[in-house]
Amino acid sequence: SNEQFDDGIDILNKGFIVSSKKGRGEYKLGTISSESEWSYDPEEPKLLLPAFKLIISAKDEDIILENAIVNLKTTVNDIVKGYKIYLDNNDNGFIDSNDEIIGEVNSEELKSTIPIKYTLETLSAKNLLFVYEMKEKNDLGSFSLSLVSLEGKGEISEKLIQFSGPQISSSEIKIIKGKSCIGTITMSFTPQSVNKGDIVSIVVGNLSGCDSNQVFIQSTPCYNPSGLTIGK
Repeated sequence: SNEQFDDGIDILNKGFIVSSKKGRGEYKLGTISSESEWSYDPEEPKLLLPAFKLIISAKDEDIILENAIVNLKTTVNDIVKGYKIYLDNNDNGFIDSNDEIIGEVNSEELKSTIPIKYTLETLSAKNLLFVYEMKEKNDLGSFSLSLVSLEGKGEISEKLIQFSGPQISSSEIKIIKGKSCIGTITMSFTPQSVNKGDIVSIVVGNLSGCDSNQVFIQSTPCYNPSGLTIGK
């Protein structure tokens, strides 16, 4: 005996267990340049509309994002085709070539689950841009989107992690009346060669949905290379 420990008593236990600490996820609302009005334009279709942006962060461990649940509030049925979630890498609140899609779903339900594939590292805030994918229709009304939940799994603990944060809702977007008269105007003249004072017939074509609309033809000066006016 060394006079400090009794004979026959183990100084150390046989072993020990190290358990990981469950991580935490947090979000807050980011800033985007949201639109207050939208209409379907068949000539220049814009079917992807930003709804809101989340700034998310992870603490204590990396988090493997799994899904987000959103709720659509609308006065118009069958207007949204689905949703996409972009990693807004340059933090400008717009969809551009620098952004990466990390989640998407086709859904016409009021409550939709968007699967996500992305690992959020600790101490590194990221920007998630939630985007509507609109249908090619133009029923008048309004709509908005809110976040129900965002969740993932701890990379080390493998435990479910519900992100916490304030209530998130987008601004309301109104659907306004779109274009009805579309096309690239063409005109044919009869006769093609005339003298001053002659009557000329003009046929306007290559337009659709333009019944009862008027076409105004404005006299425009012509110029030669020297800059002198040569006719009207």
